[in-house]
Amino acid sequence: MSATPPAGPSSLRTVVWPLLKPYRWHLALAIGLNALHGISTALQALAPKWLIDDVLTAPGLATEERWQRLALLGGAYLLATIFGRMLVWHLGYRVFTWVREQTIFALRAQFFRHVNHLCLRFHGNHASGEIFSYLFGSPLATVMQFYHQASMWVPGAIVIIATTLITAFSWDLPLALVLVATVGVSAVMMERSHRTVRAISKDFQRVEGAVSGTVNDLLRGNRAVKLYAMEESVAVSFEAQAQQIGRKSYERDVRNHIEWMKQETVGYVAFVVLMATACWRYQIGAVTIGEVTAVLIAFGSIQGPI
Repeated sequence: MSATPPAGPSSLRTVVWPLLKPYRWHLALAIGLNALHGISTALQALAPKWLIDDVLTAPGLATEERWQRLALLGGAYLLATIFGRMLVWHLGYRVFTWVREQTIFALRAQFFRHVNHLCLRFHGNHASGEIFSYLFGSPLATVMQFYHQASMWVPGAIVIIATTLITAFSWDLPLALVLVATVGVSAVMMERSHRTVRAISKDFQRVEGAVSGTVNDLLRGNRAVKLYAMEESVAVSFEAQAQQIGRKSYERDVRNHIEWMKQETVGYVAFVVLMATACWRYQIGAVTIGEVTAVLIAFGSIQGPI
């Protein structure tokens, strides 16, 4: 058995979708709820603009009026975040988590029945521990995690990005264009890093599957080990397998960290460019302090959804 490949269109159509189809309306509800919470998340990033421009620096307001506006803004913020974001997102999370577990159960049952009907030659070539790792190990968990994250985050991310960019364009076109460009550069770097990280993870899963199979077989043979006094030999074999997975874990984590450092560096440079543009637009009176603040915060808030 080879390492589990990244989920592609064919695997979605032939394997995952038939399992999800009985729960398609539950899935649609979860996706819809997660899209709605994206609006509230976008409003969180834009709230400082209204605080600065409409409360703190608004001309001609008495102290009492400023506090009244602040109370209205604070109440709207809490309503949007607690009910519009947290509660709606949690409901969507509960629904999709239930769908995920039903799908994992069906996928495991289908996989077990398939393997159980394969010929003796297959079971002679593949350790029972290796097969076990595919049933309850990281390969299946990785595949389902991909679909879980896609359903939980992508709808909300699309709404967050669209809402934030539309609002930025309504304030100032040049500043919004630079925001799009800087976010775009960061997105390209993220995609390049993601490809590298995916290759690293795939290699790690291949080694993990083989090591897990060997270790499981070693543990299953404890009776024979005691019978023939092979404790030391088996211990040496186990340590060799453990060292191999340890080296791969170290290599995976270090290489992943390097990729994230590259991505962060590009993001920092892009943020400096955005600050310079915001300074220019503010000096000529094209934007307010609140709009500058909101755009700079939006740059960071969009990184997560992307």
